[in-house]
Parts: sequence; C-alpha cells; structure tokens
Amino acid sequence: MTDDLILKAIANEKRRKILEILLYDGEKSYSELMKSIGFRLGESSKFAYHIKRLEDSGLIEKKLNGKYRLTSRGREVAELLVKEEFEMRDPFTAFLDNVDLESFALGTIMFFAGTFNAITQLVYLLVWLTGQSFTIEIGNKTVVKEINVYIVVAILAASLATLYLSLNLLASSSRKFTLLEKLIYQKFLFLMLVRTGKILRYILYFIAAIISCVILSLLPILL
Repeated sequence: MTDDLILKAIANEKRRKILEILLYDGEKSYSELMKSIGFRLGESSKFAYHIKRLEDSGLIEKKLNGKYRLTSRGREVAELLVKEEFEMRDPFTAFLDNVDLESFALGTIMFFAGTFNAITQLVYLLVWLTGQSFTIEIGNKTVVKEINVYIVVAILAASLATLYLSLNLLASSSRKFTLLEKLIYQKFLFLMLVRTGKILRYILYFIAAIISCVILSLLPILL
C-alpha cells in the first residue's frame, strides 16, 4: 500500500478521529464508529465513504465478527498522529480536550473526600487501639469522650468504597492518560472548570464534600 493512499486517508479530520477511536478502544462496529464520529442515521453513505478510504489505504480492516480494527500499519499511523497532536498543544489544553470533565471533576471531589475521611478514621482507630481518649474543654469543664469504634469502622468502610468509586470515575474519564497523570492534573481542576464555565456547580459539590468530611470526622467522638 502506497504512502500516497495513506496520506490522502489521514488528510480528513473525521478519518483521523476513526483511527484514534480504534487505537484506544481496540475494535468497534460500524454503527458504534458512526455514532462516535457524530454521523446521523441518514448519513450512513457518507460515513461508508470514510471507512472505505481507510480500508483501501490499509489502515483498518473488518474482522469476521463485523467489527473494525486497526492494522499493524494503522496502529503505527494512529500513534504517530496522536503524538503529533499532543506536541502541537500545551499539556493543560491537551488534557482538557481529551477528558470527560464531569467524570474527572466528580472523581476528584470523591477522591478528596474519601482520602480525608479514610485518614481521619485510621487516626481514630490507632488512638482507640492504644487505649486513649479525647478530652474536650467546654467552659470550665473537661469532658472525656471515648471513641465509638463501630462508627469508626463504618465510616472507614464507606471512605474506602468512596475511594474505589472515585478511582473508577477517574479511570473512565479518559483513556489517553494514566491514572497517575490524572491524579497529578487534579490540582488544575478548578482552572479547568473556570475555562469551561462549569465552576459554580462543582464549587457547591466541593463545599458539600468539605461539610460532610467535617461531620464524619466528629461523629466517632460525639456519638
């Protein structure tokens, strides 16, 4: 297959998008690809043209089960296109353009709440294991409060479940970045939300998360 056919095939943005989708998803059916690219049901013939160009260039192939996948050459070209696309943009913009911001934002807030609560309850558990108690000064009185270990265990279990769900949300927010990269980009969350005009709703979510963290951190010594 000549390089000329490949160059003509990747000259179109929609065909490059098809290669990118197959690079990260492995294989897709005709209807799945058509929906992912944004073609409507009545535009099947237009979409078929793009598929044929990619097949003729040897970049994609149709499997026996009817799904499409990249050829070895197609994978090389797709990886090169993605690499060049990222190099043309700054890392922040590249991340923002390739992440489901809603999943990323919710995952980040849940990760914060889960981590904070888990650490708090682990400290309570350590204090309880050492046989210590908390003293609270109320006016001229000193009140000794014992730790309710049952509440500690319950909140700790809920916190670990929250962490698990948050990591799943972060993982599903983008297939182009590793989980570690997403954890690093969390510090830019509010800047991303400002750029996209979604800051108010998530500030409310974040405030609610902080309030819940404060309440849960006090429950083991109040009840």
